[in-house]
Amino acid sequence: MKQFTNISRPGTSPSWWSDKGVNMRVDGAILERGKPMLVNVAVGSAAKVFICQCDSRRGDFDVQYHINHCDGSHSGGSIVMSRADLSRAFGLVNGFGTGFSHSGKGLLEKGYELDAAAQGKYVRLGDYLNIPHPGTGLVGDPNVSVQLTAEMKSIVQTLLALTEVKAA
Repeated sequence: MKQFTNISRPGTSPSWWSDKGVNMRVDGAILERGKPMLVNVAVGSAAKVFICQCDSRRGDFDVQYHINHCDGSHSGGSIVMSRADLSRAFGLVNGFGTGFSHSGKGLLEKGYELDAAAQGKYVRLGDYLNIPHPGTGLVGDPNVSVQLTAEMKSIVQTLLALTEVKAA
């Protein structure tokens, strides 16, 4: 398997990314063939992201996120990602997927500097990831910011390898 290093761009983080994403860490995984796959891929004090395999022949994944806001309220959601989207979102490859109404390239046209995106699912620049969309970078946004680590990339790569759909 590919070994990962942390790749951060020099300078500051993107304006759409919250610095709370620095505190995210992997917090457990069930990765055994024949068992339901679950990865708590990014857990922090204010938010969490976990991935489980959908029950589908295509090998899609359900990426769920939950945000605890400082006023006691919370928000969250669930996004179905293809294998390719999961690879792009978590920094295994760069590129643009198909979002809900247009491809992630539409965000480039809006002026965002991105390495990977799918509208309504994720945006990423280097190791700076936001799910499901860019934010203001301020506390209270209904999105999760994650600074990807080598451990996060490695565990997503393992999840993809263990759930690979073999051609019949």
